[in-house]
Amino acid sequence: MRNTETALLCVLDDLHDIIINEGPAVLVSLDVSAAFDSLSHDILLQRLESDFGVVGLANQWFRSYLASRTMSVSIDQNVSSVTSCRSGVPQGSVLGPVLFLLYVSPVARVLAPFNVRHHVYADDLSIISAFSTNVNSLLGIEKATSAVRDWYRSNGLLLNPGKSEALVVGTGPQLRNLDKPISITVAGISLTCKETVTLLGVQLASSLSMDQFVSSKVRSSNYHLRALRKIRPALSRQVAESVGRAIILSRLDYCNALLAGAASGGLNALQRVQNQVARSVVGAPRRSHAQPILSSLHWLPVRQRISYKLAVTVFMALRDRQPAYLASRLELRRSQRVLRSSDDVSALAVPRTKTKFAERKFAVAAPMVWNLIPVAIRNCDTLYSFKKQLKTWLFEEAFLTLEGMSSMPSI
Repeated sequence: MRNTETALLCVLDDLHDIIINEGPAVLVSLDVSAAFDSLSHDILLQRLESDFGVVGLANQWFRSYLASRTMSVSIDQNVSSVTSCRSGVPQGSVLGPVLFLLYVSPVARVLAPFNVRHHVYADDLSIISAFSTNVNSLLGIEKATSAVRDWYRSNGLLLNPGKSEALVVGTGPQLRNLDKPISITVAGISLTCKETVTLLGVQLASSLSMDQFVSSKVRSSNYHLRALRKIRPALSRQVAESVGRAIILSRLDYCNALLAGAASGGLNALQRVQNQVARSVVGAPRRSHAQPILSSLHWLPVRQRISYKLAVTVFMALRDRQPAYLASRLELRRSQRVLRSSDDVSALAVPRTKTKFAERKFAVAAPMVWNLIPVAIRNCDTLYSFKKQLKTWLFEEAFLTLEGMSSMPSI
């Protein structure tokens, strides 16, 4: 299970690791011009054969899939002549992003000599490194990005340093000790580090507070909530609930695992949005108590939705060891002494931390949530059974216990 959320969890974990152990970190998000349209078919087919063993009939199938495609431009009633597509992969296709990843897979080897971490998701390449004002640190970032630029150029891709972005992240004291504005040379072009950078649809700030991401969620959700209220009289409850789930709750849920350990103010703002959506769906007054309405709709509150997402991610990582970059950050708990809890073989080790900032790491927050789930649920055989029982347990924790929502861990 690889998606934008797991990719961002990995990026944030790398940033937290560097900040905790080395000091401020720098995130460089590289932009590629017309990435999916620039792939050379010949290079792609050769790479499939040499690097991934796609030969014979399978290679011929990919050749037939890529070849004989044409394109034209239509403006009003005017249509251009038809031209053959000699490069690129079909956009909007399932295979498009996969083929692009296979095409740029040697980037890992290109960056190996440099002391940087990186993560690739489709045409988004993020380079992460410890940041220091000394010459060697800045030179390492410049050399790494220049090497990527040169490799892209030799493979028919064009890195656009002018549209690339850089962000220096760290704790408050670490950032206050840096002279601003901060400039970093990326592939030969000087970039001024921004206060926020948008990566895979998520706004990342220098402090990694996620406040901007939450604010963006709230604004977008409120916009669609106002539209739902206008058309609500014309909708049945069933249709209104479907619209609310598809258009608004999906926005609240997007990459919500990144909000583990976020400030309670932001989570409360998201909860208020969900409460208003629930009231609109059932046609209740705006100031009516939201908890019974959420219960009747069987909607998990925001905090439980975060726990649900983290737990499902852990289940997949432990069962299938995928994605490997998250599975490698989880370790089963091994007790040095024989304790009553020693029979719990599915519990995860929770790394020791000294600050709340460190507790926001996936490697810390995910095991904390996982270990609170009953053993019988953690040991489910199938993902379907795990999701079903997990949601039931979270629902009972949210609505049927005496403590209500406060019974869940603060994440």
